[in-house]
Amino acid sequence: MNSKIEILKNTYTNALEKNKNKLIKLREKVQASDEDELEDLNISINDTLFNISVLESNLGNIREPSEEDARERVALFRGYKEKIDEAIPDDVPMVFHGNKTIGLVEEIMRSGGLFTPEERGAGFRTFATQVDVAFKKDIHTPLEFAESGLDFVLPYGAIFAMMPKEEEKEMVLKTRGSEVSGGIDSINFMKEPDRLVAIITTKENIERLKKVALEVGIDEDKVVTHEEFLDKCKEKYKGNSI
Repeated sequence: MNSKIEILKNTYTNALEKNKNKLIKLREKVQASDEDELEDLNISINDTLFNISVLESNLGNIREPSEEDARERVALFRGYKEKIDEAIPDDVPMVFHGNKTIGLVEEIMRSGGLFTPEERGAGFRTFATQVDVAFKKDIHTPLEFAESGLDFVLPYGAIFAMMPKEEEKEMVLKTRGSEVSGGIDSINFMKEPDRLVAIITTKENIERLKKVALEVGIDEDKVVTHEEFLDKCKEKYKGNSI
C-alpha cells in the first residue's frame, strides 16, 4: 500500500478518535444541561455523528486508485455540462444534488430520501434551509460535490437527479447562480418515487448502489452511470419538453 494511503488512514483514524471522544463529552453535557442548552447540544451531537459517518466511510472505502476509474472521473469534467444541456430541454426543471462520500450516499438511500437540515436535526452548513440542488446549466456544482478527490484513492460518490414539487418548478427554471436559491423541499423516495429520476455514479459503484436500492425498495434501474443517464434523457425527451 502506498505511503499516501497510509498517511490518510492515520489522519482519518486520529480524526475519528477525536470525534468519538467529543461525542462522549457532548452526551455527558446533555445529562447535566437545562432545556435552554438542549437544542444546541443536540445539533452539535448530530453534527459530530455526521463527521463520524464520513470518517468511517472514508476509512472503510479507501483503496488503491485505478487508471480506469480515474479516466472516467476526469472525463466528467470535460464537456458533461454541455452534454446535459443538450439532453435535457430548457423547460424541464430537473435538479441535481451531489454527495462525495459513498457511505453517506448509501445512508441517504437507506434513510428513504433527501431531507432538510432541520428534518435531520443538523446544523446549517449551507445558506439553503432546504435541500441544496443545482439546475442543469450548473451541473458542474453537483459534479464537484460528488467527486471525492484525493488522487482517486476514495470512490466517487453520487448525484441524485430529482424533480421539484409542482410549486417549486418556476423557481428552479428562473435560477441564476450555481445553486437553486433556498434549495427545494425534501424528497421521500418511498412516498414520491416519481420525483427521483436517477442516482448517478461511476461504474465502480453501480452494483454496490443497485444492491442498496433493492434492499430498500428503490427502483434499481434508477442507479446509472453518467453516460447511461444521458442516454435515458435523450430517449425520454428527444428534444421535446415535458
